[in-house]
This record gives sequence, C-alpha cells and structure tokens, in this order.
Amino acid sequence: MKIRLFIITELILLVSALVNLLREPGFVICLALAIVVGMLLSKCRWFILKMMMAILSLIMAVFILGNFYIWAAIVIAVIAIVIFVKVPQKDQNFDIIDTFYDEREGVVFDKQKLNFSAASAEEYYRFDDINIIKSISDDVIDLEHTNFRKLDNVVMIRKFAGNTKIIVPNNMAVSIDFSSMKGQANFFGEKTVSNRERIKYYSHDFSEEIPHLRIYVDVVYGDLTVIKL
Repeated sequence: MKIRLFIITELILLVSALVNLLREPGFVICLALAIVVGMLLSKCRWFILKMMMAILSLIMAVFILGNFYIWAAIVIAVIAIVIFVKVPQKDQNFDIIDTFYDEREGVVFDKQKLNFSAASAEEYYRFDDINIIKSISDDVIDLEHTNFRKLDNVVMIRKFAGNTKIIVPNNMAVSIDFSSMKGQANFFGEKTVSNRERIKYYSHDFSEEIPHLRIYVDVVYGDLTVIKL
C-alpha cells in the first residue's frame, strides 16, 4: 500500500510539473526549437546545430530545475529509497554466511546477490503450469485441493510489488526460487530476509519420487510466504 501511494504521488507531481512547464512560454519555445533542431540533426551533423541543441538543452534544464514539483518529486523519491531499500537486519535465527543448513528440517538456503491490485485479493486456480505477470498486487494462491502431475509442476510469478502467499498440499516436494530487491521470505516457518538477493530453497523430501512443485517468484518489493496446511 505504501508503494502504491508513493507511485501515485510521484505521478501526480510529475504531471503537475509537466503542466507547469508547458505554461512557461520560454520553455515551450525552447522545446519547439529543440524538436526542430533534433530533426535537422538526424539529417546533417553540422557543428552549429549541435551547439544550438546544447544551448537549448541547458536552458530547458534551468526551467526544469527551477520547477517546484520536480524538486518535490526528487525529495519524495529519496525518502522512499531510504525507507524501502535500507539494509535490513538479519534474522537472529540465521547465520551471516550466504549459504547455510538447518539440521532440524534438512533445509538449505542459498543466497546470491542480484545486480541489477489491491490488498488481500485472493485468486484460486485449477492447476496447470501457472505463469502470472502483474504490476502491484497482494495474492493468495491456494493449491491444497489441486490434482498435480506426477512429474514437475511449475508456478511462476513476476510483479513489481506486493506480497504473495502460496498454500501447497502436504504430499508435495517443493523447491523455491525467490528474487527480491526488498522483501522477506517465509518458507514453511523458516524465515529470512532478501535484500537484493536470490534465495533458493529445497524441501528435505525433494529427492524422493513424489510430485514436485517448483515455485519461481520475482518481485522488486514484496514478501513471499509458502505454507502447508
């Protein structure tokens, strides 16, 4: 919800900035001249045209940097980065090393650094391989009463922001591949934090000859919870 509010606020500020700039005759004239010069530059690379484009760009930059709404958008963006991307504390139940093993459950977490719509919405699927692409949403996927194939079954979710909860049946071997710039992972009660990381999980029975469920979730900001009921 906070991310959605941030995006809406930024869009309002940027639209307000554009409207405000278009009310400035000087900016409109410079913009029109820059478009004409740009079209001429696409046909000939005269030095005088390059100089004119540089001067026009500098003048428009002065107009843009003198706009209140632009600075408001920058300040809010910086505040959002501090809130959403600050480095979280590691969960006290986990070691600091990137790969570790939990003897209680036979669970292996493998972390790799990444380079780079409405809340409480519930969705239920008759199972075929699931491939979901969304922008911003919180989702619940209930697979408890689903008839799975005997071999691999795949759930793939990609979205910008939002939390995801997946309910799987007890008789499934599960592997999870979770990538997030900022989020938390809760896999059957085992918790860790993802900070620009890729987290891989394999259940202790993954090598057994039972139905396998492979879960892939890629989200910029959001948590992933996988449970068995």
